[in-house]
Amino acid sequence: MLNIAICDDSELICHFLVNKIESYFQGICKDIDIKIFNSSEDFLNYNNLEKINLLFLDIEIDEKSGIDIARDIREKFNYNNINIIFISAHKEYALDLFKSRPIDFLVKPINDQNLYDVLDRFIKIVEQTSNYFKYKIKNNILLKDINSILFFESIGRKIKIVTEKDEDMFYGNLKNINEELEKFNFIQTHNSFLVNKKYITKITNTELFIKDSIRIPISRSNKDKILKLYMKG
Repeated sequence: MLNIAICDDSELICHFLVNKIESYFQGICKDIDIKIFNSSEDFLNYNNLEKINLLFLDIEIDEKSGIDIARDIREKFNYNNINIIFISAHKEYALDLFKSRPIDFLVKPINDQNLYDVLDRFIKIVEQTSNYFKYKIKNNILLKDINSILFFESIGRKIKIVTEKDEDMFYGNLKNINEELEKFNFIQTHNSFLVNKKYITKITNTELFIKDSIRIPISRSNKDKILKLYMKG
């Protein structure tokens, strides 16, 4: 789940951004939560400010400018993980924004393609700084939080990925996935199964249980290795 905030006193701009942002993230099948703030005071009093991943910030929002808000975010609260995108009707602000380290600056009226380009940049930042497993279905690149993945199952040429909330199918190779996720504590229990160790609740000689109810087979060749890894904690 990515948390997105829009801080702008224009209902028209907020409505436009919500529609475009929702459409973009639906296209990549990524869950988001959008919160709207129409004043600097409402925004700065938000209890979960530090959980915001992406902030669209109007420079001319009210008596406390967007530049001041960004300065508070970086210097007063020391929230350096919030990705800021400034929005303004005036291009001349651009040079004043450097110290706030925004990822971009959008000029009103906001162009659709410019917005999508900056969202593409944001997704690349997320991929580089967060633990997400990335896979492709047709022309869509999908991201899953690695911590939410229960297991992978190889079915023919496809891989089934099962998370706490849903499951999906994509073309892939379990061996390659195992190599990619080795540092994240996944265990290959069988030629067809790769399991997130954190969800194992019981283990026997022939199978293990995920969250008490999901049964995963253990091959004879993997039994000793799995028992040793599991006992290490």
